[in-house]
Amino acid sequence: MPSKQQLKKRKKYLAQYAEPIVHTIAKVSKVFENVTLKNALVIPAYQENAEFVSRISQSALVEQQAAFVIVINQPEHDVDKLPQQTLFSALLKLGELFTEQDDVYVIKLPNSQSFIFVVDGFTSPIPSDQGVGLARKIGCDLVIALAEHEIFNGSVFGSSDADAYLSDNYFNALTTAYQKNNALSAVCFNFVHQFNQAKVPTALEQTTLAATQQYESALRYYVDGLRYAGSRFNFFTIGSILAISTSAYVDVRGFVKKSAGEDFYTLNKLAKVGDVAFLEDEHIVLTPRLSTRVPFGTGPAVKDIIALNQQNRPYSYYHYQCFSELKYALTQLDELLKNIAQQPSKNTLIVLSDWQHRLSEICLQAFNDIGFSAFLEKQLKQYQGNDKQLKNQVNDWFDAFKTLKFIHAIRALAYPDIPLKDALSQAPFRQ
Repeated sequence: MPSKQQLKKRKKYLAQYAEPIVHTIAKVSKVFENVTLKNALVIPAYQENAEFVSRISQSALVEQQAAFVIVINQPEHDVDKLPQQTLFSALLKLGELFTEQDDVYVIKLPNSQSFIFVVDGFTSPIPSDQGVGLARKIGCDLVIALAEHEIFNGSVFGSSDADAYLSDNYFNALTTAYQKNNALSAVCFNFVHQFNQAKVPTALEQTTLAATQQYESALRYYVDGLRYAGSRFNFFTIGSILAISTSAYVDVRGFVKKSAGEDFYTLNKLAKVGDVAFLEDEHIVLTPRLSTRVPFGTGPAVKDIIALNQQNRPYSYYHYQCFSELKYALTQLDELLKNIAQQPSKNTLIVLSDWQHRLSEICLQAFNDIGFSAFLEKQLKQYQGNDKQLKNQVNDWFDAFKTLKFIHAIRALAYPDIPLKDALSQAPFRQ
């Protein structure tokens, strides 16, 4: 049950920061008397067929009183609406049209207490530069509005993609994770890329799978490196394996509206307001496929890896020493904060100067390159003895994005990329 403060924040979010779709839910709510949904899942859909929704509607998930929010979207630069219109028509045939309000169509799934909320985000296309980020935000804002109108009463909801195969235990795993730790802001499922075993993959699909598995290895290597370094931002930023606390979603003002990387930037914000759990034993199966719908991410990376493989050139990734340098940097940063706390009467800028002189040359240069030295000096000039506040400010500044920038700075200064196979075999955190 949300606290009074959380309810107040939710109302403010819906009034000031949510997408206009929340006003439509106020109309939809009038036909939902005596209906309470315990679970919710948001999936953006662009250039998709209806197979993924048929798969979900035939699974045990529909027996768990769920709201499946499908945001059919299309960016302004794409003028071909046929794929989206075809998907829309197919979705309307999955069950009884329960109600229709503006751009929201609610379908009651047969023999269940679950509903599909179809959002028409293609008749009037969305801005191309906001892409999938805006589509996710529309769907998640709809879930928050359902909670406000007491149609959805869960504390956490899922965010996934059309290429994801969710287990029948998906919702139960989310509920259990949140019950174990109500300080969670987000949950990341484990994942694996593979094809449906009932189908024999074509030659192109086998090539795509091999490249995707290389990319997956790189993703796991990166997160392993962050864990080794002691970074608290050591999570996978994949939109299809994410679930979010309703209260934390409100706190960070929703999904970042970007055409790619929306999962990275949103999780970066969520990690600053709560814990991010990794459900290692709960897997989501992701279908390997080529995609050019986003400017960067899995699709473009897989395409590049295939091209390298065809040229017999190795796929290269971050040198493992980048993570050793990050580990050193974070350790030294903790030492600085302890020194400041232990010497309250000493000029903090002198403490900073002494600390900088003890740093390795490469670490100090990387700190300078990403703007951290300038930030730290500014904070210490304003320091008034509140050690906890200073630590929070430093930790929030040195977030997932700045961590990535630091690794890039180290790469440019001393450790260029090496073949991924060498990184995997030689990294101290992969032994």
